[in-house]
Amino acid sequence: MCDLILTEIRHSQGWLYMGLLKSCTAESHRIPYGDHFTWSQMVRATGTPTRAPVIVLHGGPGMPHDYCRSMATLGNDGRNIIFYDQIGCGRSSLLPDAPSDFWTVELFVEELRNLVFGRRYAADDAL
Repeated sequence: MCDLILTEIRHSQGWLYMGLLKSCTAESHRIPYGDHFTWSQMVRATGTPTRAPVIVLHGGPGMPHDYCRSMATLGNDGRNIIFYDQIGCGRSSLLPDAPSDFWTVELFVEELRNLVFGRRYAADDAL
């Protein structure tokens, strides 16, 4: 599925170089988080992972993971790569009416914890 297809993507600001993946599969999920959901995608290296996975933390809040996609090439050395969008942006629940005091560091730490443990990644996937 991923063979040489992530070379570049169209982005609202222009073209982004993505790098080349040897071979992989990608699976996307919506992980419940309270009344909302967190979108995630695991890019799996072909075969059994031989190295610890990487969870890619994007900047934000308000900026989705898309600009980090070139990090998928880290999977070329036998590790799974996990991307996600924080709630409030990208493919996760958008909350345009949330009050400003809703957006806290603790919120995003708990969301990440929920991503790792709530998704119940297989032992070779989770940190």
